[in-house]
Amino acid sequence: MLSEEKLLVSSRLEEACPDFESILENCDFIGNSFGGCTFIVDLSESEKMNLKICLGFDSKEEFHFFEPSQIKSKIMQTSFFLELDIILSEFDLFPEHVNVSFDKYLIN
Repeated sequence: MLSEEKLLVSSRLEEACPDFESILENCDFIGNSFGGCTFIVDLSESEKMNLKICLGFDSKEEFHFFEPSQIKSKIMQTSFFLELDIILSEFDLFPEHVNVSFDKYLIN
């Protein structure tokens, strides 16, 4: 996949970010200090697209408690991944074309 195509995907994901944040805000397992999410697309030219979804928290306690790798399966059961699949399909991308990982950041 070319870097230019990945840049278009990245722009589209950021455009839809409020929708994704709304989905996550309504998940009881996320916690009350959830402050938003950011999508990071690796722009290097490789066969698969690497997508990192970073979740922001404004509480140090919840930030340290929350482990994205453990929560990924729960997020996958929400409409979050359905929305992600819809956007990726706009670019003829399917789950087997994308490596999705999660990370977290503290909002100061």
